[in-house]
Amino acid sequence: MSHSDTIYMGNTQSSYKEVSNYAAAVASFPAGTCVRLKSDGTISKAKADGGLLGISLGRSLSDTNFLAVCRAGLLVPILLTDDEAEYAYVVKGAAVWIDDVSGIANIEDTGAVTTTVSNAIYASEAMDGIAEDGTTAVKVALIDMQGGV
Repeated sequence: MSHSDTIYMGNTQSSYKEVSNYAAAVASFPAGTCVRLKSDGTISKAKADGGLLGISLGRSLSDTNFLAVCRAGLLVPILLTDDEAEYAYVVKGAAVWIDDVSGIANIEDTGAVTTTVSNAIYASEAMDGIAEDGTTAVKVALIDMQGGV
């Protein structure tokens, strides 16, 4: 069997991770999406709703409406915003900027405030991934967030 460079969303590539489950509409937070914790304890993607919490790993392993969120870890996959320049913003060792609306990695926006810098850094270049449904191709990068996102 040959080695595959494809990243399967919802899986971390390292055993170092801190994961918590939160009640949420899991379909709204696909694996690889950065989520925020609102003051009422619910989950959101929007910057206006709260601080960065972690990266969605998708539906909890229990068959309930809980979302697994990686709050800290190594080699955690994050979804990338489509980029015409071949994902040039994904540079190993560079800070990860999070889109304030979609919750996915994006380029730093210096003109308007539409992205927020995180504590995470890129641990890989842009890579091919497979979404939770097992069939949809997505672009991802692996990030390290040792102290959280």
